[in-house]
Amino acid sequence: MNHHHHHVLFALCLAPLSLSCTDHGTEAAVAPEAPSQAIAGTPTPPGATAEEASRAEETPPEPAVGPPPTALHVAVEGRCRNMGVSLVGDDVLVHYEGGEIVRLEPDGRPAERVAVTLASQDPPTPWVQTLPQIEQLGGHYPDALFAEVMESGREGILGGYRHTPNGWVEVRPFKDSENGVDQLFSWYDRSLLALGTVSDGAPRFAVVRGKPKGPRFDRATAKAGCTIAQVVDVRVREQGDVVATWTCEGKHVFVTHWRRDDLAGNTHDLGVAGNGWGRRTDGSTIAFDGKDGFYVVAASTKLWHGHDDAWTEIALPNGADVRTIAVDPQGHPWIGGSLLARHDGAAWTTIPLPEGKPVVQLAGVELGTPWLRTGGREYDGVGGRLWRLDGETPVEITVPAAAFFEGEALRLGELQFAGPDDVWAEAEFVVQRRGKGAPGRYYRAVLHSRPVEQPLRCGELIDGRELTRSYVPWPTASGGACASRLSLLMRRKSWDDANTYPKITKALRSVAGLEAVRFVELEIGQDKFLGAIATDAALLGVVHKKTKKLRPNTFPETVCGDAAALERAGVVVHRELAMTAAP
Repeated sequence: MNHHHHHVLFALCLAPLSLSCTDHGTEAAVAPEAPSQAIAGTPTPPGATAEEASRAEETPPEPAVGPPPTALHVAVEGRCRNMGVSLVGDDVLVHYEGGEIVRLEPDGRPAERVAVTLASQDPPTPWVQTLPQIEQLGGHYPDALFAEVMESGREGILGGYRHTPNGWVEVRPFKDSENGVDQLFSWYDRSLLALGTVSDGAPRFAVVRGKPKGPRFDRATAKAGCTIAQVVDVRVREQGDVVATWTCEGKHVFVTHWRRDDLAGNTHDLGVAGNGWGRRTDGSTIAFDGKDGFYVVAASTKLWHGHDDAWTEIALPNGADVRTIAVDPQGHPWIGGSLLARHDGAAWTTIPLPEGKPVVQLAGVELGTPWLRTGGREYDGVGGRLWRLDGETPVEITVPAAAFFEGEALRLGELQFAGPDDVWAEAEFVVQRRGKGAPGRYYRAVLHSRPVEQPLRCGELIDGRELTRSYVPWPTASGGACASRLSLLMRRKSWDDANTYPKITKALRSVAGLEAVRFVELEIGQDKFLGAIATDAALLGVVHKKTKKLRPNTFPETVCGDAAALERAGVVVHRELAMTAAP
């Protein structure tokens, strides 16, 4: 850093100690970036100089092929409400709330931010927020992106948005229904297919972008002599095939296969009872066989293989309660649920799992690198343990602790695959900011199977306000080999070099050993903080406790204070202060 030196010393008359300037100075903070107003066009990396922007336009080198991963690594973390990761083609998009979207490079660095604001067409009410919550992004980036959302302003029902040259437009293709859409799918010829429920409760497809003719659910239900149908699961291929399992008035499960430009489709009665309550929305009970057919699971205990109206039941292993199915590059099915098993074309082989916990997610099978999550909470599957199969041997993958909060364990969520062993995952943890027994706050994280040089921070900070710029590099937690700790005591709106922090001086006047504490004014991203750096964790804890009384609603955070860690995070020191005896 290039510093402009200060030699202004000051002391307080009313306190035995005062904060005084040391021989450190200021360095201009990174200029704020101007978020792009449209997705299309050449994006500018956040906070980048002209030279950095030029480098960012170069295609990053492909990561070197190395040994299989043994751990996940935090790429993004923070109190970012409903944060998730979506793989859209070859692009990795991280998102939270209703519009904070960033595209990441393969190594986890931010490539560019996507300026987006989603707003419901419904008028706002004083008791309900109308900002839609992004559940998943899909389509094609940057010119054909869509968002599946949860419309919290409409009693928690789902909805969708698609991107146009004029910005984001809410998708409401069913004129006789207020229910919006349940799912959006990329379809052939870059079209967009919506699935929803109309006013009489019947499922319906609609093409909301493009010219293809959409499949007709009403023709499938009419062929089955069904009045009320309930969707169980849907799988849509961009090549044109659409396969859906559904129940007729809560009785038999049917499967319908539509080919492109086929309105009626072929419907087959699977002859098993079932219902659509708690239906999956990720197509995990329907899998393409890599040729011309599909594997379909119904009622979790039956498996069929076929296409059109030709379907053959395949006997499952004893005790199999199937949650998910996938197909490997050889076209053989794998099942996960109460057990893990693969079919070799002739018979099933059951793969023993440590602890015998159920499989809640099976992923990467189609790429030849099966990963699975086992255990987790019963009601949502979050948590549990993560494994990668080496042949038929499960090798546990380490789930890291939180990057910025020492000692906080992450609970794993959904996995997504960008390529063989190239895994992105969602996770969550709870921070008890007010001490034991107090309500905790949910924090979110996005993880990657490749090492991430510098994790990004997003969301809310120590005073409950959001970061000025989302997704900024941040100093990592203070554990491990970290020699010194940095406590972020308070945020500052602006710098005043005449400020001697008299209230903090007074609050700390009875604390011994403060000569070992470095007080610093620093900038992280576009936000300003007063912090304290020390090697003695107990002493820093006392500083925490004393200064927090001045701002009861501020919750200090402690991260690594080593110079190398701060440099990696791009921390800029404005001024360094120290406690000195008053004259």
